[in-house]
Amino acid sequence: MSVAPGNVMPPEAGGAMPPQAAPPQGATPEQAAAAGQQEQMAQIEAIAASAPQPEKPYSAAMVKKVVKALNALIDKVDKKMADVEFEPEGSKIEGPLPPDVFVPIVLVLTFVQQLPGMEKYQMDPGELVSDAALRKLQGLLKMMAKDKDLIKAMKGEAPEAPAEEEAPPPPEDMPGEMTEDDEAIAEMM
Repeated sequence: MSVAPGNVMPPEAGGAMPPQAAPPQGATPEQAAAAGQQEQMAQIEAIAASAPQPEKPYSAAMVKKVVKALNALIDKVDKKMADVEFEPEGSKIEGPLPPDVFVPIVLVLTFVQQLPGMEKYQMDPGELVSDAALRKLQGLLKMMAKDKDLIKAMKGEAPEAPAEEEAPPPPEDMPGEMTEDDEAIAEMM
């Protein structure tokens, strides 16, 4: 998944992005589209800038494991979506996670957070300050990739409704109409 404007989950799909400003009146569709792309790029830059500083440099191997788990999840949701690419220049990563890694993580976590019943997959991207936190994220992403209901929800498919159970028949001793005895008791009250 690249962070190109076309690969950003739109706010109406559950992403927690600020609403886009309306294009100026009289704007052509091309101008409106360009304004929308500029807004998305600004949102992507804001997400990238929010990447936390690690407690100590990240292990490049651990980041690669997270990217692999993220790509596996993305492939289950949409095989046509571009994979996250990460090629470390050494064994350690100084500073925050690269934007090409951090932004897709935030988009996935934010999207999943918006889905009902998926509280078990919530994680604050601001907590990704160590290899241990990345290991936890990797495990979370692997669990997500195995959750069929989550994958359906991420694809935009409606979850399967549970089979309706037939209502039990009313008890035989409770007929719909009052008997003479019932009427007599009711009159006494």
